[in-house]
Amino acid sequence: MGTAILSSIVIIVLEVVVAVALGVCLWSVVRSAMRSAKEKNTKSREQRLTSICVAAVTVVLLVVTFLLGSSAPLIINGLPYDDGWWLRVADMFVASTCVMLFLAAAAVVVGRVWSRRVHSS
Repeated sequence: MGTAILSSIVIIVLEVVVAVALGVCLWSVVRSAMRSAKEKNTKSREQRLTSICVAAVTVVLLVVTFLLGSSAPLIINGLPYDDGWWLRVADMFVASTCVMLFLAAAAVVVGRVWSRRVHSS
């Protein structure tokens, strides 16, 4: 059991990193919303709508992948791990990452095709 000596420190550091990341994310969203609210042009409205849609899709994706995540026990280092919450959270992040990578690649392809159609017309 010598490998578990520093695990509590690692968990605390990860919790701090996640809390800081969430704080920076919220600060960025609020700052962006306040900036775009000051501007009244059409491009600003489109950017605000895009930001809201991306944030909403991300939250919905996280919730859906959490609900669909497996909580089946795993054997880790020869010991059973059956904490359903963390198993679902880990599954959520893996599935969400895969879906977001696919969506990003699809967005690149669609954007490339769309820009060629616009420029060729």
